[in-house]
Amino acid sequence: MIMTASQSTVYQKLLRESKLNAVLNEKPPPKTALFKLPKDYRGRIIPDDIYPVRKHPDIRIARRANTIASLARVISERKVSKGLRRTLLTQARRLEELAAERLKDGFAEYFLQYDALLTPVLPTPSFKHGQQELEINEQTLSFVPKLIVVGICLALFGGAILVLLADFTRDMFARIPDLVK
Repeated sequence: MIMTASQSTVYQKLLRESKLNAVLNEKPPPKTALFKLPKDYRGRIIPDDIYPVRKHPDIRIARRANTIASLARVISERKVSKGLRRTLLTQARRLEELAAERLKDGFAEYFLQYDALLTPVLPTPSFKHGQQELEINEQTLSFVPKLIVVGICLALFGGAILVLLADFTRDMFARIPDLVK
C-alpha cells in the first residue's frame, strides 16, 4: 500500500511539473491518497566529459528521433498497450519542442551576423528527385511569355541581384588572405 501511494504521489508530482503534461510511463499507477515524500536528492549520472556532448541540441534531437523510430517499429510489429502509444506521442511532442528550440537558436545565431533574411515572395517550384532543371512543356507556355517574365524579373530585381553579387565577390576576395594562412 505504501509503495502504491508513493508511486502515485511521485507520478502526480512529475505530471504537474512536466511541460508537456505527460510522464513517460506505459501505465499510470492507480490513484491513491497523497503520500509525504522524503527530501529528494538530485545529481547527474552521466559522466562530466560526456555531459556536454549529450546536452547539445543536435544530439538531443537525434537521440529523440532514434527513440521515436524504435517505438514506431515496435508498435508497427505487434499489438501494444495504449500506454506505449501515449509514450510515442509524448516523445514526438518533445522532439517537436526540441526542434523548434533549435530552429529558434539557429535563427538567433544567423541574425547575429546578418541584418535581414530575404525569402522568395513568389511560390518556388519543387523538382522531382534526380531532375536537374525545371521543365515546362512548350505547348503550354511559348517562348515569348517566358522571355517577357524573365525581362520583368530582371528589371525588378536585377539591380538588387547585381549589388548582392558584387558584395559577395568583394567578400570572397577579402577572405583570400585568411584562407591562405
